[in-house]
Amino acid sequence: NFAMIPMLEPSSQQEAYDMVYEGFELSEKLGYPILMRITTRMAHSRAGVVTRPIKEENTMSCPPDGRQRFILLPALARKRFKVLLEAQKGFTEAAESSKYNQYFDAPNKEMGIITTGIAFNYLAENYPDGFEYPVLKITQYPLPRKLVEKITGECKEILVLEEGYPVVEEQLKGFLGKGITVHGRLDGTLQRDGELTPDAVGKALGKDITSYYAIPEVVECHFTTGKYDMFIKIYAKNNHHLLSIIHDKLQPLGLARTETLISFHEAIKRQMPIMVDVEDED
Repeated sequence: NFAMIPMLEPSSQQEAYDMVYEGFELSEKLGYPILMRITTRMAHSRAGVVTRPIKEENTMSCPPDGRQRFILLPALARKRFKVLLEAQKGFTEAAESSKYNQYFDAPNKEMGIITTGIAFNYLAENYPDGFEYPVLKITQYPLPRKLVEKITGECKEILVLEEGYPVVEEQLKGFLGKGITVHGRLDGTLQRDGELTPDAVGKALGKDITSYYAIPEVVECHFTTGKYDMFIKIYAKNNHHLLSIIHDKLQPLGLARTETLISFHEAIKRQMPIMVDVEDED
């Protein structure tokens, strides 16, 4: 909002790659920097992506208005701000025609869902067989006005799913100029703090969610050799929850010391045969 420049917010690792790849050309076309927003969950994830040919580097050239655009003294800043305001129409048109902003129609018009970035994946996880309500996926900003007007014109109320602060939700309430009800973080449909999760999205949709965190905290216990007596497998919601399990539930049992290892990703979940040398079998 403050910078008033175009922004890209990927919903997947492939989109993150493609947006950076195409973002330079978009910047050259619009004549302004492009902000790339990466949320915590996206930054901590990884996946294979389809790469594209490396582009040739642009030759250096001086813009038509010379160096003044980079020297923001008050007299120049006032002029540049007027130019920036005039450019907003072009930014919005680029967002409305962007392949990254998509509208998915659905039969139930009781509610429309606006998602941004990775929140689109969380929504898709709750609807593996297709969306129940119309969905507007926004991953290029500013808000695509025509698409927003389409979903708000067809649906009775709107649910906004976005990571972090309720930026889009706040914009909608002053953007629409109509009495449509907007749900999200501001009205408590989604929690104001913490990261968005598929479970939180499911609850906001009124689904009966069997949470991953309903699994008992301690799920396995093994007696071991070496300097430790036991190996315990624990499921925790976050670091604070893990510490509370160790300090409040395990240490009172008389533990002398603990060592914690955190599993980030399960690589293999199957039995692996031990390779046997053919000569040994003979």
